[in-house]
Amino acid sequence: MSQATQVFSAPPTWLVVALEEHLPYSLPLLRRLQFTSYPKGRTPSSHVVFVGGSDDAAQTATKIDAFAAAYVDFSRGLETQMWMYSTLEDGQADDATLLLCEDQIVTLVAEVGRISSQFTEQRAYPNSVLIGTLNAVVRSAMEKRGICVRARSALGYEKWLVKVDDLPAEDVLPDGMTWAAVTAADCVLVLSRTAIQRQVYEPVQPSSRMPLMTV
Repeated sequence: MSQATQVFSAPPTWLVVALEEHLPYSLPLLRRLQFTSYPKGRTPSSHVVFVGGSDDAAQTATKIDAFAAAYVDFSRGLETQMWMYSTLEDGQADDATLLLCEDQIVTLVAEVGRISSQFTEQRAYPNSVLIGTLNAVVRSAMEKRGICVRARSALGYEKWLVKVDDLPAEDVLPDGMTWAAVTAADCVLVLSRTAIQRQVYEPVQPSSRMPLMTV
């Protein structure tokens, strides 16, 4: 089935709402879209891509059970250039929905390739896009459909979700340790102990292992 593709310079409110309905799986993309409201949170090169529905009647994500979405910005240098989410990550797809989600992912990647071809400035990763926190299920779907994905580490990136109610009630630290605010200098120290190429900005973004996808 033909998939409708929509591209925005800023995240539409309905997409943010739809991603909230698919938590926790949509968290990486949702948080990146939320960051666009902060100073320097997005650039003139930022794109939000949404794939879902049909070409005959483009709909919003709130009316579509299966969709794929991404935030793309090739001007970020060594930083993460793309976050994406597919409802395939929710783990509830039957065979027909699985094929539909795979088609949406392929369509989304093709659109990212089109955006890539229009970016004429110098690139940190020529002919590639650096994806952050790519879900293993989505990566498998990409590879199944012939999309080249190269991991920068042999280890996977794991996200741990902890309920606030499950945290210890007391915040007492061992002797010799104290609570303090994280500073840019602290982040520089952390980055000095990893092989991942990262830059420190204000505000500082958390580090992650990220795969490269050739587009």
